[in-house]
Amino acid sequence: MAFVTFFGKTCPYCRVFDPIFRHAGEKYRDLANFVKADIEEFYQLAASLGVMGTPTTVAFADGRPMGMALGFMTAPQFEQFVESVLTHAECRTPVSARRNL
Repeated sequence: MAFVTFFGKTCPYCRVFDPIFRHAGEKYRDLANFVKADIEEFYQLAASLGVMGTPTTVAFADGRPMGMALGFMTAPQFEQFVESVLTHAECRTPVSARRNL
């Protein structure tokens, strides 16, 4: 499982999103890899995935895209996206289910 965020060096939303992405990477490091990709360097990959702006995060399972988060997200929004993808990929149970145990 991997989460790849496409960013632009001059994108102000990308700079604000960076610590949110890094925090999620630390929090979920045992379940997934979190990687940053400069849109200028990886433009062909971004285009093939339909990335039209930054920041955009694409979730991959077994090398195939299985989710995309477009634009800036707050920490709770991004964690909800990550949890949803991990649950769908059967990497973990949802946080809400763990709370009810």
